[in-house]
Amino acid sequence: MARAGLIVTTALLLHLALAHAGAPVRLVAALAVLQAGCAAALARGARRRGGGVLRGGLLLLPCLVWPACLAVPRLDLVATLLASHTVLYVALTALFGLSLLPGRTPLVTAMAREVEPRLTPRMLTYTRRVTWVWTLYGPAQVAISMLLLALAPLRVWSLFVNLLDLPLLAGMFLGEFAVRRWWLRGESQASLADGWHAARRRWLSGAPRGHAG
Repeated sequence: MARAGLIVTTALLLHLALAHAGAPVRLVAALAVLQAGCAAALARGARRRGGGVLRGGLLLLPCLVWPACLAVPRLDLVATLLASHTVLYVALTALFGLSLLPGRTPLVTAMAREVEPRLTPRMLTYTRRVTWVWTLYGPAQVAISMLLLALAPLRVWSLFVNLLDLPLLAGMFLGEFAVRRWWLRGESQASLADGWHAARRRWLSGAPRGHAG
């Protein structure tokens, strides 16, 4: 809950800074207080698990988002968010795309082997196709972001990058699970949680420094 709260409040504060310069002070203050509470809860949990003071302190960094938004020119903030969004999805594309090279195992196939008792020929074909889908998802995200930034109002681009980013990612994950259950009915035994944990392990091992969180 604390992690989800930190992500949501940080995204909302960024969106308000970009799209609604005259946002109500009470709303901003309430979001900032909730953000700080979630960050503090995560930092305490990290220290209790032996994460150390440094790791706990890093979890408080999102609390600097709103003060930074007030101090940084809007164009610089847009450039920073654009770069971060682009790097994230280039990394996602590389993570899946490189596994499709000759002689390598498609990433979704490798994840399926961690959670499935056995892989049938249909499952091997399906997981390779899903690896292609995730490979193309990153360029699609970057292309839509660039088009919105060039052609749409800034608030629309901010809505896409800040508020819809994670829901779209979750929708892709859930949609793939639903298609897999239908396409591989009677063959796939992995649960949604199994798939999530396998994907999370692969992303944490392959994400660029600074984005693994």
